[in-house]
Amino acid sequence: MRRKAISMLVLLFVLLAIIQVPVAGATELSDGDYTLNFTLYKDNTNESSVMNDYVDLTSGKLRVEDGKNYVSFVLRQSAQTTSFKTEKNGVLVEAAVISSDTTNNTRTVEFEVGDLSARLNAWVKIYWQVTPEFLYDHEYDVDLGFSNIIPVP
Repeated sequence: MRRKAISMLVLLFVLLAIIQVPVAGATELSDGDYTLNFTLYKDNTNESSVMNDYVDLTSGKLRVEDGKNYVSFVLRQSAQTTSFKTEKNGVLVEAAVISSDTTNNTRTVEFEVGDLSARLNAWVKIYWQVTPEFLYDHEYDVDLGFSNIIPVP
């Protein structure tokens, strides 16, 4: 009897090892429009980046087209944010500008995201003449995290 129980346990473990459990977030989304939450983190940390103050955190959108994910959101201080790049195939690529509002100093950027469940590497360049005596000229590596993806009705 004991031998039969051990054989059944071994069989169960073998079956469990063979069955592939899908990775969280790996579910493919249907083509369409979604809202999503996003957060910018200091590079390789779980600390919120100051860059969160320079984006509209309520503006996150996801467009799925032909199985590809395109995320967009609004950058504040558009004139001072001279470059915003995201990683694609191991290379930082300038995000596409899909709209711009010079009156409100904002622009909407869009970029492709392969895996929405993983952090996306990004880079930002700020060039801001704050006062005649003070020039803020810095660049930062940041990470983007995505969550709460909801279809737009």
